[in-house]
Amino acid sequence: MISDREVYDTQHLGRRRTLKAKRAKQTGRKRTGSKKAKVVGCTTKAGKKSSKKQRVANCEGDISQTMNTAIAPFAPNILTSLASTECVDGERVFNINVEVQGAGGVETSRGVPIDVVFALDSSGSMLDNDPNGIRKTASMNILDTLDPAVDRAALVDWDSNIDQSTGALISDFGIVESQIAQVDSFASDDGTGRGTNLNVGLAEPIRLLDTVARTSAKTIIFLTDGGMEGDAYTDCVSGGPAAEASSKNYRIFAIGLSEDVSEIPLKDMADCTGGIYRCAENADDLIDLFDELGVIIANSAPRSISVTLVTEPGVEFVPGTQSSSSPEASLIQASVEDNGRSTLLWDNIDGGSGLAEGQSISFVFGVKASSSGQLLDIAESSLSYDNQVGGNVVVGVPQLSIDTDALGGPCPAPAPGDEPNV
Repeated sequence: MISDREVYDTQHLGRRRTLKAKRAKQTGRKRTGSKKAKVVGCTTKAGKKSSKKQRVANCEGDISQTMNTAIAPFAPNILTSLASTECVDGERVFNINVEVQGAGGVETSRGVPIDVVFALDSSGSMLDNDPNGIRKTASMNILDTLDPAVDRAALVDWDSNIDQSTGALISDFGIVESQIAQVDSFASDDGTGRGTNLNVGLAEPIRLLDTVARTSAKTIIFLTDGGMEGDAYTDCVSGGPAAEASSKNYRIFAIGLSEDVSEIPLKDMADCTGGIYRCAENADDLIDLFDELGVIIANSAPRSISVTLVTEPGVEFVPGTQSSSSPEASLIQASVEDNGRSTLLWDNIDGGSGLAEGQSISFVFGVKASSSGQLLDIAESSLSYDNQVGGNVVVGVPQLSIDTDALGGPCPAPAPGDEPNV
């Protein structure tokens, strides 16, 4: 039986392909099908390849990615508990349950809704750097990947001021698309245009996201060809708007357009919020680049999750007691020291596909304890995962104590003839 979601996906993706083809035709750009932006090298104004040294502060040739792995708005949660006790060969075994709970979403299991604000620069220089408005087409393409039943979007059109704002995150994407289409660039008769105030361009998207109380993947897609000396921007360390976004778990995906864009403020806002910075030397690269960002935004769940548990001395792992709720969550490594201290590793328990909100994976293992006390060496135990932008994050695990006297006491000695073989 076909689900409502599958019906939506079929209709929605079909509409998306149709709209993309139509927009590609309108912009005169042939679709290549590539998901990766073709940023292969920036050029100087004379049309020659610039050296890496010349481009230190400008748009670099390869696709730059920066991340703050300490920012983890969608971190998995790990719980430990005592599942049961039993006597095995005259010794009491404590069966420990570990549950890893997902967060965020993946394309096949959204998990959490997406709230995204498109913050598009409409300063006068955009007449030169994006004369055909490809940034608008690229933004609409991401809009087409969202689900209006659960997701919301907004537009902020900015330069030295706010030219237009949706005013709130809305599910009527037709309105948002209409506003995106109205984004312009202004130049006066003398060739000068409106300026670029990055603080203004960030403050309004943050204000819009502040009106959203629900748990969601809150994202700002911030595009500019500015960020040059004299353009207003207060960095993260100085308490600028990116610092405010970071404190609220809003991620900024910053895009620098043109060979002359200054990467410093854009990398700063991406670093500060755990987002991504990308650079496109010209507007033609924006379609593929935005397509890539659309995939990243949809996949906010932690993935490639690994769990390492190290027990305290005297707490010894019992081989053959392990089980799991998923084939990928099998114990792949176990070592036991002479004092009973054990190191256990479950690697990539989600199979690299991600663990979304509402999903969980659990596994059980048995230990013998010589006395009551804490189960784990917290300093050595950890959970690690890859976050939305590819950074590896390591977090701690909760402690669990065992009271050997209160949990059944000593086990009876095995009956004659039942002793384990040595």
